[in-house]
Amino acid sequence: MNKNIDDAEQLYIIVRRSAPVARYLAPWQREVKAKASANKRVVVKFQGENGIDSGAMAKEFFAIVVRLIREHFCPDGSPVDSMLYVQNGYFKACGEIIAASLVQGGPAPFCFHSNVFKMLTTINSFDIRKLDLHMHFTESEKQLIQRISDDPSNPSYNDTILEHGYTGLISADHATDITRTLMVSITNRRLCYLKEFLSGLQLFGIFKALQRNPLLFEPLFITSSERAVDANYVASLLIPNHSDENSSKRIVEEKIMDNFVDFLMHLEDNKVYTCNWT
Repeated sequence: MNKNIDDAEQLYIIVRRSAPVARYLAPWQREVKAKASANKRVVVKFQGENGIDSGAMAKEFFAIVVRLIREHFCPDGSPVDSMLYVQNGYFKACGEIIAASLVQGGPAPFCFHSNVFKMLTTINSFDIRKLDLHMHFTESEKQLIQRISDDPSNPSYNDTILEHGYTGLISADHATDITRTLMVSITNRRLCYLKEFLSGLQLFGIFKALQRNPLLFEPLFITSSERAVDANYVASLLIPNHSDENSSKRIVEEKIMDNFVDFLMHLEDNKVYTCNWT
């Protein structure tokens, strides 16, 4: 897929490190619109910082924004329920950034519940009339639907039931109609959001590859596959702000970092996970 990167132009992104997620998506969308496509090499400039991006800053950008996408747009392993994000193109931009991250050395998204990922891979043939509570919904959705199914006449559920388009009589006798309506409503909205994601994942041929071999991509997309936090993972996240090269301070700082990494590995190797303070 690297061969699909157009190196003739760049997507030049200028962003502040601590900016909210919208401030990451806005320059991305602007650059994509200006260049007519997102299939370019991403080059990043963090405001207030010196240096020319040789690839490391782009990877930092992807690490930050992919985490923000996971937290703000897929907090439950499913696209957040927002038609606004369809209207302003945020879901599509998220898909583009995830595709670019996968191709250009950034982290995997780890953003979808396994049932949502299966829906993503079968979206063109998905039959909304064959919904199954255990096969097509996230854990929190299952709990909500089950609670309403057990007590649909509870007044505290009325707004939720009506918001999902149920227009019949709300009573225990109609529990099946109510829960099936909720399932259809939740799924229909999700399909809309996933189609927006997929329009972004078309970038670099990611979606075509995903359709051909979903099992290969599943560990990169589902939340339960996120990398375990071990000594190597923690060490890989460290970005020390060293003194000048060849300075006496730099030598000491590098020794400190070496010792700290050794300490992390010692804790892991000896299974020392907690400390008791007395």
